[in-house]
Amino acid sequence: MVSHAGCSRSVTALTRSHGRTRIPPAPPFRRGFHSIDHKSVITFPETTNPTSLSSFRRLVDAPDAVPLLFRSPSPAKEQLSRAKQLTDVLKQSGDTLVEVEHGRYDQAATGSFDRVEMPLGYYVNWLESNESDGGLVGGKQLYLAQWRPGEVSNNALKRLIRKPTVLSALDQECTIDSYGNNFFIGPTGAVTPLHYDPYINLFHLQASSLPKRFAKHVTLFPPSVSHLLRRETNTTLRNTSPHELTLRHTPTGDFDIHLEPDLPNESIQELSNRALSCLVREGDTLLIPKRWWHRVENVDLAPDPAGSNGEMRVGWTAAVSWWFLLSDLEPQEHYINPLLNANVL
Repeated sequence: MVSHAGCSRSVTALTRSHGRTRIPPAPPFRRGFHSIDHKSVITFPETTNPTSLSSFRRLVDAPDAVPLLFRSPSPAKEQLSRAKQLTDVLKQSGDTLVEVEHGRYDQAATGSFDRVEMPLGYYVNWLESNESDGGLVGGKQLYLAQWRPGEVSNNALKRLIRKPTVLSALDQECTIDSYGNNFFIGPTGAVTPLHYDPYINLFHLQASSLPKRFAKHVTLFPPSVSHLLRRETNTTLRNTSPHELTLRHTPTGDFDIHLEPDLPNESIQELSNRALSCLVREGDTLLIPKRWWHRVENVDLAPDPAGSNGEMRVGWTAAVSWWFLLSDLEPQEHYINPLLNANVL
Protein backbone atom coordinates (compact mmCIF):
# COMPACT_ATOMS: atom_id res chain seq x y z
CA MET A 1 0.00 0.00 0.00
CA VAL A 2 1.57 3.30 -1.05
CA SER A 3 1.04 6.68 0.55
CA HIS A 4 -1.43 9.12 -0.96
CA ALA A 5 1.35 11.50 -1.89
CA GLY A 6 3.38 8.84 -3.63
CA CYS A 7 0.29 7.55 -5.35
CA SER A 8 -0.61 10.99 -6.65
CA ARG A 9 2.87 11.44 -8.06
CA SER A 10 2.70 8.11 -9.88
CA VAL A 11 -0.66 8.97 -11.41
CA THR A 12 0.56 12.39 -12.45
CA ALA A 13 3.45 10.67 -14.18
CA LEU A 14 0.90 8.62 -16.09
CA THR A 15 -0.95 11.64 -17.38
CA ARG A 16 1.49 14.53 -17.56
CA SER A 17 2.91 13.61 -20.97
CA HIS A 18 -0.50 13.09 -22.53
CA GLY A 19 -2.56 16.14 -23.36
CA ARG A 20 -5.99 16.39 -24.90
CA THR A 21 -6.55 13.46 -27.24
CA ARG A 22 -7.56 14.32 -30.77
CA ILE A 23 -9.54 11.52 -32.36
CA PRO A 24 -8.92 11.02 -36.09
CA PRO A 25 -11.73 9.87 -38.37
CA ALA A 26 -12.45 6.19 -37.86
CA PRO A 27 -10.50 4.14 -40.42
CA PRO A 28 -12.19 1.33 -42.34
CA PHE A 29 -11.91 -2.09 -40.80
CA ARG A 30 -8.96 -4.10 -41.93
CA ARG A 31 -9.62 -6.45 -44.79
CA GLY A 32 -10.67 -9.87 -43.63
CA PHE A 33 -12.53 -8.82 -40.51
CA HIS A 34 -15.85 -10.64 -40.27
CA SER A 35 -19.14 -8.90 -39.65
CA ILE A 36 -21.27 -10.73 -37.07
CA ASP A 37 -25.03 -10.77 -37.51
CA HIS A 38 -26.84 -10.38 -34.21
CA LYS A 39 -30.34 -10.29 -32.77
CA SER A 40 -31.61 -8.02 -30.03
CA VAL A 41 -31.88 -9.15 -26.44
CA ILE A 42 -35.50 -9.63 -25.33
CA THR A 43 -36.61 -6.49 -23.52
CA PHE A 44 -39.20 -5.83 -20.83
CA PRO A 45 -40.20 -2.65 -19.02
CA GLU A 46 -38.69 -2.79 -15.53
CA THR A 47 -42.16 -2.58 -13.98
CA THR A 48 -43.36 -5.65 -15.92
CA ASN A 49 -42.91 -9.03 -14.26
CA PRO A 50 -42.51 -11.44 -17.21
CA THR A 51 -43.75 -14.41 -15.18
CA SER A 52 -44.48 -15.31 -11.59
CA LEU A 53 -41.36 -15.20 -9.42
CA SER A 54 -41.49 -18.97 -9.13
CA SER A 55 -41.32 -19.32 -12.90
CA PHE A 56 -38.84 -16.50 -13.26
CA ARG A 57 -36.29 -17.94 -10.87
CA ARG A 58 -36.39 -21.19 -12.82
CA LEU A 59 -36.04 -19.27 -16.04
CA VAL A 60 -32.82 -17.53 -15.04
CA ASP A 61 -31.12 -20.76 -13.97
CA ALA A 62 -32.51 -23.05 -16.67
CA PRO A 63 -30.20 -24.84 -19.11
CA ASP A 64 -31.79 -22.83 -21.93
CA ALA A 65 -31.81 -19.49 -20.08
CA VAL A 66 -31.38 -16.39 -22.24
CA PRO A 67 -30.43 -12.79 -21.41
CA LEU A 68 -33.25 -10.38 -20.56
CA LEU A 69 -33.08 -6.59 -20.55
CA PHE A 70 -35.28 -4.65 -18.14
CA ARG A 71 -35.71 -1.09 -19.38
CA SER A 72 -35.93 1.66 -16.83
CA PRO A 73 -39.11 3.75 -17.00
CA SER A 74 -38.69 7.43 -17.75
CA PRO A 75 -37.33 8.77 -14.46
CA ALA A 76 -39.08 11.50 -12.54
CA LYS A 77 -37.22 14.79 -12.60
CA GLU A 78 -34.68 14.75 -9.79
CA GLN A 79 -32.93 17.65 -8.14
CA LEU A 80 -29.59 16.06 -8.95
CA SER A 81 -28.81 13.78 -11.87
CA ARG A 82 -27.80 10.20 -11.13
CA ALA A 83 -24.28 11.04 -12.29
CA LYS A 84 -23.98 14.04 -9.95
CA GLN A 85 -25.40 12.05 -7.03
CA LEU A 86 -22.88 9.27 -7.62
CA THR A 87 -19.79 11.45 -8.08
CA ASP A 88 -20.67 13.53 -5.00
CA VAL A 89 -20.99 10.37 -2.90
CA LEU A 90 -17.79 8.84 -4.30
CA LYS A 91 -15.85 12.00 -3.49
CA GLN A 92 -16.88 11.62 0.14
CA SER A 93 -14.52 8.62 0.10
CA GLY A 94 -12.04 10.39 -2.15
CA ASP A 95 -8.98 9.39 -0.07
CA THR A 96 -9.78 5.68 -0.42
CA LEU A 97 -7.10 3.94 -2.47
CA VAL A 98 -8.41 1.89 -5.40
CA GLU A 99 -6.71 -0.20 -8.08
CA VAL A 100 -7.41 1.10 -11.57
CA GLU A 101 -6.69 -0.97 -14.67
CA HIS A 102 -4.28 0.71 -17.09
CA GLY A 103 -4.73 -1.22 -20.32
CA ARG A 104 -6.73 -4.42 -20.78
CA TYR A 105 -6.22 -7.44 -18.54
CA ASP A 106 -6.37 -9.83 -21.50
CA GLN A 107 -3.31 -8.13 -22.97
CA ALA A 108 -1.09 -8.51 -19.90
CA ALA A 109 1.20 -10.97 -21.70
CA THR A 110 2.29 -8.21 -24.08
CA GLY A 111 3.38 -6.00 -21.18
CA SER A 112 0.70 -3.43 -21.94
CA PHE A 113 -1.37 -3.95 -18.77
CA ASP A 114 -0.85 -2.74 -15.22
CA ARG A 115 -2.86 -1.95 -12.11
CA VAL A 116 -2.33 1.56 -10.80
CA GLU A 117 -3.20 2.46 -7.23
CA MET A 118 -4.70 5.91 -6.79
CA PRO A 119 -7.17 7.79 -4.58
CA LEU A 120 -10.78 7.27 -5.65
CA GLY A 121 -11.34 11.02 -5.74
CA TYR A 122 -8.47 11.48 -8.19
CA TYR A 123 -9.97 8.98 -10.60
CA VAL A 124 -13.43 10.57 -10.38
CA ASN A 125 -11.92 14.01 -11.03
CA TRP A 126 -10.04 12.60 -14.03
CA LEU A 127 -13.27 11.17 -15.45
CA GLU A 128 -14.97 14.55 -15.16
CA SER A 129 -12.05 16.53 -16.56
CA ASN A 130 -10.81 17.09 -20.09
CA GLU A 131 -7.92 14.72 -19.34
CA SER A 132 -10.29 11.84 -20.06
CA ASP A 133 -10.90 12.92 -23.67
CA GLY A 134 -10.77 9.72 -25.63
CA GLY A 135 -10.69 7.70 -22.41
CA LEU A 136 -7.00 6.89 -22.84
CA VAL A 137 -3.76 7.58 -20.99
CA GLY A 138 -0.66 6.75 -22.97
CA GLY A 139 -2.82 5.04 -25.58
CA LYS A 140 -4.38 2.67 -23.02
CA GLN A 141 -7.70 2.72 -21.20
CA LEU A 142 -7.88 3.74 -17.53
CA TYR A 143 -10.75 1.76 -16.01
CA LEU A 144 -11.96 1.23 -12.44
CA ALA A 145 -13.25 -2.31 -12.94
CA GLN A 146 -14.57 -4.82 -10.38
CA TRP A 147 -14.26 -2.39 -7.49
CA ARG A 148 -16.18 -3.52 -4.41
CA PRO A 149 -18.05 -0.55 -2.90
CA GLY A 150 -18.50 -2.51 0.32
CA GLU A 151 -14.79 -1.98 1.00
CA VAL A 152 -15.42 1.65 2.02
CA SER A 153 -17.34 2.92 5.05
CA ASN A 154 -19.69 5.16 3.13
CA ASN A 155 -23.30 4.90 4.23
CA ALA A 156 -24.42 7.37 1.57
CA LEU A 157 -22.98 5.10 -1.13
CA LYS A 158 -24.70 2.06 0.36
CA ARG A 159 -28.02 3.92 0.35
CA LEU A 160 -27.50 5.04 -3.24
CA ILE A 161 -26.62 1.59 -4.62
CA ARG A 162 -29.83 -0.40 -4.22
CA LYS A 163 -30.50 -3.93 -5.39
CA PRO A 164 -32.29 -4.15 -8.76
CA THR A 165 -36.03 -4.73 -8.46
CA VAL A 166 -35.81 -8.26 -9.86
CA LEU A 167 -33.09 -9.34 -7.42
CA SER A 168 -34.94 -7.88 -4.43
CA ALA A 169 -38.04 -9.86 -5.39
CA LEU A 170 -36.05 -13.07 -5.83
CA ASP A 171 -34.37 -12.49 -2.48
CA GLN A 172 -37.75 -12.48 -0.77
CA GLU A 173 -38.94 -15.72 -2.40
CA CYS A 174 -35.95 -18.02 -2.40
CA THR A 175 -32.46 -18.52 -1.07
CA ILE A 176 -29.82 -16.67 -3.04
CA ASP A 177 -26.12 -17.43 -2.81
CA SER A 178 -24.71 -13.95 -3.37
CA TYR A 179 -21.18 -13.48 -4.65
CA GLY A 180 -21.05 -9.74 -4.16
CA ASN A 181 -21.58 -6.63 -6.21
CA ASN A 182 -18.81 -4.86 -8.10
CA PHE A 183 -18.54 -1.45 -9.72
CA PHE A 184 -17.38 -0.77 -13.28
CA ILE A 185 -16.69 2.96 -13.71
CA GLY A 186 -14.98 4.12 -16.87
CA PRO A 187 -14.83 6.53 -19.79
CA THR A 188 -16.15 6.19 -23.32
CA GLY A 189 -14.26 3.45 -25.14
CA ALA A 190 -13.44 1.37 -22.06
CA VAL A 191 -13.83 -2.34 -22.84
CA THR A 192 -14.33 -5.48 -20.80
CA PRO A 193 -13.23 -8.22 -23.24
CA LEU A 194 -15.31 -11.23 -24.24
CA HIS A 195 -15.58 -13.61 -21.26
CA TYR A 196 -18.02 -15.67 -19.21
CA ASP A 197 -18.80 -15.89 -15.48
CA PRO A 198 -19.86 -18.97 -13.46
CA TYR A 199 -22.66 -16.94 -11.84
CA ILE A 200 -25.89 -15.27 -12.89
CA ASN A 201 -25.22 -11.57 -13.36
CA LEU A 202 -27.67 -8.71 -12.92
CA PHE A 203 -25.81 -5.88 -14.62
CA HIS A 204 -27.29 -2.49 -13.69
CA LEU A 205 -26.26 0.82 -15.25
CA GLN A 206 -26.26 3.08 -12.22
CA ALA A 207 -25.33 6.36 -13.90
CA SER A 208 -24.26 8.00 -17.15
CA SER A 209 -22.68 11.42 -17.44
CA LEU A 210 -25.18 12.15 -20.25
CA PRO A 211 -27.91 9.46 -20.22
CA LYS A 212 -29.13 10.12 -23.75
CA ARG A 213 -25.62 9.94 -25.17
CA PHE A 214 -23.41 7.56 -23.15
CA ALA A 215 -24.36 3.91 -22.57
CA LYS A 216 -22.90 0.40 -22.53
CA HIS A 217 -23.04 -1.90 -25.55
CA VAL A 218 -23.13 -5.60 -24.69
CA THR A 219 -22.47 -8.46 -27.12
CA LEU A 220 -23.48 -11.94 -25.94
CA PHE A 221 -23.03 -15.55 -27.06
CA PRO A 222 -24.58 -18.66 -25.43
CA PRO A 223 -22.54 -21.45 -23.80
CA SER A 224 -23.30 -23.68 -26.81
CA VAL A 225 -20.63 -21.86 -28.86
CA SER A 226 -17.94 -22.03 -26.17
CA HIS A 227 -15.89 -24.38 -28.35
CA LEU A 228 -15.48 -21.50 -30.83
CA LEU A 229 -14.61 -18.83 -28.28
CA ARG A 230 -12.57 -20.35 -25.46
CA ARG A 231 -8.81 -20.55 -25.21
CA GLU A 232 -7.16 -23.81 -26.15
CA THR A 233 -4.52 -23.56 -23.44
CA ASN A 234 -5.22 -23.87 -19.73
CA THR A 235 -4.33 -20.41 -18.43
CA THR A 236 -5.56 -18.04 -15.75
CA LEU A 237 -7.63 -16.43 -18.52
CA ARG A 238 -9.50 -19.60 -19.46
CA ASN A 239 -12.84 -17.77 -19.08
CA THR A 240 -11.70 -14.97 -21.44
CA SER A 241 -11.78 -15.43 -25.21
CA PRO A 242 -8.62 -14.75 -27.25
CA HIS A 243 -10.79 -13.48 -30.11
CA GLU A 244 -11.10 -9.73 -30.55
CA LEU A 245 -14.44 -8.05 -31.22
CA THR A 246 -14.77 -4.43 -32.33
CA LEU A 247 -17.73 -2.10 -32.81
CA ARG A 248 -18.44 0.19 -35.73
CA HIS A 249 -20.96 3.04 -35.45
CA THR A 250 -23.51 2.91 -38.28
CA PRO A 251 -25.37 5.85 -39.88
CA THR A 252 -28.62 4.50 -38.38
CA GLY A 253 -27.28 4.93 -34.84
CA ASP A 254 -26.70 1.21 -34.30
CA PHE A 255 -23.41 -0.68 -34.05
CA ASP A 256 -21.95 -3.31 -36.36
CA ILE A 257 -19.99 -6.07 -34.62
CA HIS A 258 -16.78 -7.26 -36.25
CA LEU A 259 -14.60 -10.24 -35.36
CA GLU A 260 -10.94 -10.67 -36.15
CA PRO A 261 -10.26 -12.88 -39.21
CA ASP A 262 -8.81 -15.96 -37.50
CA LEU A 263 -11.93 -18.13 -37.58
CA PRO A 264 -13.25 -20.12 -40.57
CA ASN A 265 -16.42 -18.97 -42.30
CA GLU A 266 -18.39 -21.89 -40.84
CA SER A 267 -17.56 -20.73 -37.32
CA ILE A 268 -18.46 -17.13 -38.15
CA GLN A 269 -21.84 -18.29 -39.45
CA GLU A 270 -22.52 -20.28 -36.29
CA LEU A 271 -21.60 -17.28 -34.13
CA SER A 272 -23.83 -15.02 -36.24
CA ASN A 273 -26.74 -17.41 -35.72
CA ARG A 274 -26.31 -17.21 -31.95
CA ALA A 275 -25.14 -13.65 -31.24
CA LEU A 276 -27.25 -11.21 -29.23
CA SER A 277 -26.64 -7.56 -28.44
CA CYS A 278 -28.20 -4.65 -26.60
CA LEU A 279 -27.61 -1.13 -25.36
CA VAL A 280 -27.80 -0.77 -21.59
CA ARG A 281 -28.77 2.79 -20.68
CA GLU A 282 -28.92 4.58 -17.35
CA GLY A 283 -31.34 2.76 -15.04
CA ASP A 284 -31.52 -0.41 -17.18
CA THR A 285 -30.75 -3.87 -15.82
CA LEU A 286 -29.42 -6.71 -17.99
CA LEU A 287 -29.79 -10.28 -16.76
CA ILE A 288 -26.88 -12.40 -18.03
CA PRO A 289 -27.30 -16.15 -17.37
CA LYS A 290 -24.30 -18.02 -16.03
CA ARG A 291 -21.66 -19.07 -18.56
CA TRP A 292 -22.97 -16.75 -21.26
CA TRP A 293 -20.10 -15.06 -23.05
CA HIS A 294 -20.33 -11.27 -23.00
CA ARG A 295 -18.29 -8.27 -24.05
CA VAL A 296 -19.04 -4.79 -22.69
CA GLU A 297 -17.97 -1.44 -24.14
CA ASN A 298 -18.74 2.11 -23.06
CA VAL A 299 -20.14 3.81 -26.16
CA ASP A 300 -21.06 7.27 -27.38
CA LEU A 301 -24.41 7.17 -29.16
CA ALA A 302 -23.80 10.43 -31.04
CA PRO A 303 -23.63 9.87 -34.83
CA ASP A 304 -20.29 11.73 -34.96
CA PRO A 305 -18.76 11.33 -31.49
CA ALA A 306 -15.55 13.19 -32.37
CA GLY A 307 -17.29 16.17 -33.93
CA SER A 308 -15.89 18.44 -36.60
CA ASN A 309 -12.78 19.40 -34.60
CA GLY A 310 -11.81 15.78 -33.92
CA GLU A 311 -11.99 16.13 -30.13
CA MET A 312 -13.91 13.48 -28.20
CA ARG A 313 -16.34 14.83 -25.62
CA VAL A 314 -15.85 13.64 -22.05
CA GLY A 315 -18.30 10.88 -21.15
CA TRP A 316 -18.48 8.02 -18.69
CA THR A 317 -20.79 5.36 -17.26
CA ALA A 318 -20.93 3.53 -13.93
CA ALA A 319 -22.45 0.06 -13.66
CA VAL A 320 -22.87 -2.47 -10.87
CA SER A 321 -22.76 -6.24 -11.36
CA TRP A 322 -24.76 -8.30 -8.87
CA TRP A 323 -23.49 -11.91 -9.08
CA PHE A 324 -25.56 -14.71 -7.56
CA LEU A 325 -26.78 -18.29 -7.85
CA LEU A 326 -30.15 -19.73 -6.87
CA SER A 327 -29.78 -22.50 -4.34
CA ASP A 328 -33.29 -23.93 -3.93
CA LEU A 329 -34.32 -24.90 -7.46
CA GLU A 330 -35.87 -28.29 -8.07
CA PRO A 331 -34.09 -30.08 -10.95
CA GLN A 332 -35.98 -30.03 -14.24
CA GLU A 333 -34.82 -30.91 -17.72
CA HIS A 334 -36.43 -28.06 -19.57
CA TYR A 335 -38.26 -24.82 -18.82
CA ILE A 336 -40.58 -23.13 -21.26
CA ASN A 337 -41.53 -19.47 -21.07
CA PRO A 338 -44.39 -18.38 -23.35
CA LEU A 339 -42.83 -14.92 -23.64
CA LEU A 340 -39.67 -16.38 -25.16
CA ASN A 341 -41.18 -18.16 -28.15
CA ALA A 342 -39.31 -15.83 -30.50
CA ASN A 343 -36.49 -17.67 -32.24
CA VAL A 344 -33.58 -15.80 -30.66
CA LEU A 345 -31.09 -18.64 -30.47
